[in-house]
Order: sequence, then C-alpha cells, then structure tokens
Amino acid sequence: MASHIARREFLATLGGAAAAWPLAARAQQPATSIPRVGWLVTGSPAEYRLSLAAFRDGLKALSYVEGQNITIEYRWAEGDVARLPELARDLVDRNVDIILAGGSVGVQAAKDATSLIPIVGAGMGDLVELGLVTNLARPGGNFTGFVASAPQTAPKRVQILSEMLPQGRRAAVLWNPASSNAQFEWKAVRDSAGLAPRLTFSLHEARTSEELEKILPTVSQSAPDMLFVLNDPFMFTYRKRIAHALRGEADLS
Repeated sequence: MASHIARREFLATLGGAAAAWPLAARAQQPATSIPRVGWLVTGSPAEYRLSLAAFRDGLKALSYVEGQNITIEYRWAEGDVARLPELARDLVDRNVDIILAGGSVGVQAAKDATSLIPIVGAGMGDLVELGLVTNLARPGGNFTGFVASAPQTAPKRVQILSEMLPQGRRAAVLWNPASSNAQFEWKAVRDSAGLAPRLTFSLHEARTSEELEKILPTVSQSAPDMLFVLNDPFMFTYRKRIAHALRGEADLS
C-alpha cells in the first residue's frame, strides 16, 4: 500500500511539472493557447490506468482539466518498444508543448526525435550509464526527469531474495537483452556474485510479447526456487502476465 501511495504522489508531482514547464518554455505563444502534453509510454491504457489517474490528479491540483484548458496527446506502444521512435516522431510532428516519456527507452526515443521540445522522463534507470546525460546535477539540453531504478541496486535485490529463501539454490532470471538498463543490471549481478554465492542462475530472454509467451512455460517447467526479473519498461508492462503465468493462473486483467 505504501509503495502505491508513494508512486501516486510522485506522478501527481510529475503532473505538476509537465503542466508548468511548457508555459515557461513557450511564453511567446498567445495567452489563449491551450498547452498540449505528449504522453509516450510502453504499455496500454489498462496497464497505466493508475499512473494516468495520478497524473491527472497532479494536473488538477494546478487547475488544469483535460479537455478544458489542457490537451493530452496519448501514444501507447502497447508493449511493443520498437514502436516508440515512430510514436515520438508523431508527437513532434504535432508540435506538442512537452513530452512525458516513460522509461529509459521512451526518453531515448523522445530525445532522438527532438532537441527543442522539453522532455520529462519517468521510471528511468541510471541516466549517465545509459548515455542520456553526462551530469545528473546539470543534465542540460531539453531533458529532465526522475530516476526510478539504478542498476547497482540489482545485486542487493538478489541478496534479499536469497535471504528470504535461504534454502533456495536455483534462480531463474527473466530479462530483455535489448534493454540497456537490464544489461547494466545483469552485469552488476555477475560482478557481485559473492552476495549470494550458493545461487546458480539460468537466463530466460524475451524481447517481444510473442517471445515472452513462449518463454514463460519454460521458466515455469524449470521449477526454479526464485525468479529475478531485470528491470526495463517491457518487463514492467507485462508484469501481471508474468506473475499470473508463473502461478498457473489466467490473466484476467
């Protein structure tokens, strides 16, 4: 419950930032113009309904109501990360005032699409390691945002899993090898193997929803003692499907 509240408060704050920035960045526009926010995420409306509700709450706190004095241009990748560059370019073509991009891959797609429109990133990994900025204190350019995960915390998560299941010996690792953040996390885990020396890891890769559907039965049949999911927007988008599949349940969400 506490984590849900914290995430909601974070997104509400982000809503305020997204609403306020275009007014300052494009003050030369007529006072009657309605700000337009580009919403660029990896998932679907159903998967992001709580995040979107919190975002709208943040806008409302600043007296912005969608459809009245602010417009949101939604671009949903529906789990297909490869669509993000095209969706980002579409937002740029529509000349939105600001782009709210979800995850490191969303931010990268937005940055590749424009160097002028302000970008706010949410749910990102290590920005310096990913090459999105050279300095956290002064990112420069048209980009800012909030870091939600750091690769160096991955070994600690493995250690916690090991302590929770002291008899466990086999850990399945589910990851998207195309994700730079997941690559950094896996490197950090390998480099810190001494934190959980009794564990052996088996890697299971999925880059697309089709690959994920094929690999989940294999993960389940291998009967690991624990599952470790490396963080990236693709895995986050399908987190419920992963949990249901490995529990042998139908995903009814």
